Amino acid sequence: VGGSQYINSEGTGRYQDYLIQEIIPFVQRTYNISEERKWGVFGMSSGGYGALMNAMAYPDIFSCVADHSGDGLFDMCFKNIFQEAAQGYHHHGGVRNWFHEVYLKIAREGGKENRNAFGLPIVALGMARIYSPNKDAPLDVGCDFPYSMETGDWQQNIWDKWTSKDPVYIISYNIEKLRKLRLIYLDAGRYDEFNLQHATRNIYHQLEERVMGGKREGG
Repeated sequence: VGGSQYINSEGTGRYQDYLIQEIIPFVQRTYNISEERKWGVFGMSSGGYGALMNAMAYPDIFSCVADHSGDGLFDMCFKNIFQEAAQGYHHHGGVRNWFHEVYLKIAREGGKENRNAFGLPIVALGMARIYSPNKDAPLDVGCDFPYSMETGDWQQNIWDKWTSKDPVYIISYNIEKLRKLRLIYLDAGRYDEFNLQHATRNIYHQLEERVMGGKREGG
């Protein structure tokens, strides 16, 4: 279904290892870049999330990070997508039927994307395969969802797996690593579609208090 968030996951692959262990060494060898030189990493949305997560994990490789509207504060940016995604799944008799009747059909034949029928269901499925993979899941889709497909009940134990990868909640465990960075740049629109401006503000205030006391522009 695509997507990686640029981290390692049993559901989508070891993208963080691919970046750190293969891409960077390949570029160093190909362009004769000294291994002593540090890198900058930046991205937008999922790329912004991946940039911040990798910078926190590898401050001895990355010295600068720019996170543009990066995913974070999952309680605000991801929880609401399941309400609309569930409607798309149920309309087609479940996740697997939706995947074959809607996603694959559009992928093969093209067609106008419908946010409810296509956009949010694929976001929910893609993110679930990243944050709560389970090859033995009863629905045979390779992941667990943080809500019951049958009753709509919220599955907090599954959601806890998601928030364990939420930068808003893990910054406090990475303060010393973040202090090694020369530059941390954050920005987001005021009215982001997935409310990512709230994550940006939250992360900024944590960094201001615990790491750097940097400059903020805008609201």
